Amino acid sequence: MKFSLEKINKNILLIALAVSFIRRGNFYESFIPKPFEIFFVVLVLSTAIYVFRDKKIKDFFLSIPKKIWIAVIALVVSVVVGWLASLIKGIPSNFNMVLEFGTFGIGVATFVLVLFYTKDDALFAKKYIYALLAPVVCIVFVVLPEIGDFFGVVQGDNFRGFTTNVNIVAKTLLIPALFLVTMSLFEQNLKKKFGYIFVSSALVTLLFWTASRGAILSLALGFLLVWLIFSLHDFNWK
Repeated sequence: MKFSLEKINKNILLIALAVSFIRRGNFYESFIPKPFEIFFVVLVLSTAIYVFRDKKIKDFFLSIPKKIWIAVIALVVSVVVGWLASLIKGIPSNFNMVLEFGTFGIGVATFVLVLFYTKDDALFAKKYIYALLAPVVCIVFVVLPEIGDFFGVVQGDNFRGFTTNVNIVAKTLLIPALFLVTMSLFEQNLKKKFGYIFVSSALVTLLFWTASRGAILSLALGFLLVWLIFSLHDFNWK
């Protein structure tokens, strides 16, 4: 199988998204990059080579709709203005706050890269969605909680997964939880439906185990949205 640089970059991005839920430790303390950051840096460098070598600069900018560029620029400008305002007003800041701003930039850059590499590739668009479902593997700690101590996924009484912060793991669990809840509603095959119900129930259990109030609120709002979509789809408001 022949691999072009474009195909290699698409697969690097796929792996990066799949391992994004593994975030043990803090970079500002250990200066050890996490799996996602390692793949992200490689991807950015490889994408730069691909774009300039194959003269894809115009294609890169045209791959992102104009409205999205406007939204992204407005978002970045608003964050920068808010950040600078806090500095001018003398609000205490530390090195971690600077790194958080970098994290925001990485998030925006990842979004742009996903748009670029999926513009004419529906297959990889699906693969990227499935990559975000990787945290499903964490349901093993609900089924076999005794192995949680071995992997160190519990902090006190809360599930923290392969991170050091319950809010981080809660965010990564929200996507597969809502996705699989939706699949369980729309799936017609009975065996698959029960499979989706089991996995989504385990993920919701993990979310409550994190005790992240923001994640639980987001889950409730997500459930409401899914219920509205399902009700409208079947034209049955019962």
